[in-house]
Amino acid sequence: MKIICEVQKNSRELLRVILDNYKGHEICDIRVHYEKEPGIWLPGPKGITFSTRFLCQISAALQEAERVLNIRNPKEVVC
Repeated sequence: MKIICEVQKNSRELLRVILDNYKGHEICDIRVHYEKEPGIWLPGPKGITFSTRFLCQISAALQEAERVLNIRNPKEVVC
C-alpha cells in the first residue's frame, strides 16, 4: 500500500488516495478516513476503488471537471 495524497476534508475527516494490490490486481482507492484516536486514521465506507487500468480516463475526467469549474467560477477550485 502506498499513500499518494491526503486532503483534509474537515476537522474529523481526510481524503486519501492510495495505490494498492488486491488479489493480484493493482487498484486505486480514494476514500474518506476518520480519526479514531489522535493520529490514528481509519478508512470509512465512503469512497471508490477501481482498477488502475482506468486511472488515465478518471484523471482526464477530473482535469476536465477542474477546467469547467475554472471557467464558470475561477475562485471555486483550490489547487
